[in-house]
This record gives sequence, C-alpha cells and structure tokens, in this order.
Amino acid sequence: MLTEENFKSLYVESFILNTSHSRRKRLKSASKTKIRFDNSFNTKMYVNRSGLTAKRFSEARYTPPLQRAMKKLITTVFIPFLKRNMTYQKDVERLLTSELFSPSWYASKYELVGSERELASHYLMTGFTMLYDPSPEFSTEYYLVKNFDVLMSDMNPLLHYILFGQAEKRSIKKAY
Repeated sequence: MLTEENFKSLYVESFILNTSHSRRKRLKSASKTKIRFDNSFNTKMYVNRSGLTAKRFSEARYTPPLQRAMKKLITTVFIPFLKRNMTYQKDVERLLTSELFSPSWYASKYELVGSERELASHYLMTGFTMLYDPSPEFSTEYYLVKNFDVLMSDMNPLLHYILFGQAEKRSIKKAY
C-alpha cells in the first residue's frame, strides 16, 4: 500500500520537486536535526526511583511513633541548640581575644563580679542592651547611633564590629 510516508521515502526527488520552496527548506532542516524519542521503559531508572520512594514511604508509615517523635525532637530541638551553643562559645572567645573588650575595666566600671568568661558572656547577652561599654576604647551607644542597621538587627555592637565593622571601616569612638 502506498501512503504519503512511503511515497516520500520512495520518490524523494519527485516529492521535493512538487512541494513549495519554503516546505522544502523546512524538510531539509528537519532531516538534519531529527529528534528521536525513546519510548522504551527504563528499568534501571524506575527501580532506583521507586526504591527511594518506597524507602521514604516505609520510614514515614511503618516507623514506630516513638522513634519518629525522637527523630523529630533531635532534628528540631537538640541539633539547633548544640549549633547555637557552639556559636555562643565562639562569640565569647571573639570578645575575649579582642583588644576592645577589657574584662577588668568592665567589671570595675559596672561593679560586676565574675571570671573573664562570665564578664564577656554578660556583655554579649545583656551588657550591650543596657548600653554598657566593653572597654574605654569602644562606645556601645556611639556605635549603635552611627549604625542604624546594627541597632535594628539586635546584634551585639562589639561583636558586629569585630565580625563586619572593621572590614567595612566603620567608625568607633572611645567611651566617655
């Protein structure tokens, strides 16, 4: 049986001659770039994908409720707590190693008692909210007034200066 497709393949020259110029152009360009769709079933891909889906489904559906609750508690409470605690310890170390924090001056000026670490922790958490200065070389109030973005971020001003302000060449003033 002779169909249009058979005719095209058998009588290419006559088919091309009997078509318009624009259609001949399209046919020539289409013959150069043929897109081939492979409709075969990819078993390997299906097995990999379904295996992952089945694993997620079985973990969600058949894991005991207590185990699911413990996993959720660990991932939502304990891990973030440990990360925050590690960051807090690093921030205390940053204050202690900074030349702009003087534990002895801070303790005598505001009549506080404690170790250097406790004093640094005090300034880090509450001292700056009361506009306490960490040393005679750094004015907390001045830094907050001059840097509105720091004031709005609720970040400790000395810590901000150590982490970002020095590199950005922000101005500081001695405590008065």
